[in-house]
Amino acid sequence: MPQTKSRTKDLRRSLQRRTLNRNRKRAMRLTIRTALTAAAKGTETEVADALKAAQRNIDLAEQKGPLHARTAARKKSRLVARVRKVLAGKATAKA
Repeated sequence: MPQTKSRTKDLRRSLQRRTLNRNRKRAMRLTIRTALTAAAKGTETEVADALKAAQRNIDLAEQKGPLHARTAARKKSRLVARVRKVLAGKATAKA
C-alpha cells in the first residue's frame, strides 16, 4: 500500500486510467467485430455505418491513450482490407 498521500492519489488515478483504457479497447474490439459481421451478412449501408463506427472507436482509443498512433493506423488499414475482401467474396458468390 502507498505510504504517502501523493502515492495514494497516484494509485487511484492509475486505477481509473486502467479502467478507462480497458473499456476503450473493449469497445474498439467490439465495433471491429460488428463491422466484420456486417460485411459478411449486412447491407451496404449497415457495412458503411459499422465501418465508420469502428474507425471512430480506433481513433478515439488512439487519442485517449490505449493505442499508439501507428497501431491505430495499422488496425484501420487491415480492417478496411478485410471488409473489402469479404464484400468481394460476397459479390463473386452471387455471380
